[in-house]
Amino acid sequence: EEKASLQSARVDLGNAGGTLREAIASQSEGWVRRVDDLERARKLADQDRTKLMTECADLQARLDGMTSELSAIQDLEGRHRQQTSDRRRLADESSRLREVNGALGVL
Repeated sequence: EEKASLQSARVDLGNAGGTLREAIASQSEGWVRRVDDLERARKLADQDRTKLMTECADLQARLDGMTSELSAIQDLEGRHRQQTSDRRRLADESSRLREVNGALGVL
């Protein structure tokens, strides 16, 4: 009976060992899948980072191009203001000179 009990315990230990090996193998497979998923996620993040850096560089180049264009527009607006002021001044002077000429013509 003791021998049968020991053999039963041995079979139970063998089954427990097999179950433990299966659990470890299953857990290991889970970790391998997790590592693979993390590796794919890292590669995707690297690709996204590269894409964003390229897009940022392109946008910076566009901004740099616009800066010179905006500077030229500001210069044009300044010239326009100056010419508008000059036109008004000349129109006022022309009106004044017409009045003076009209007054001199009456004399």
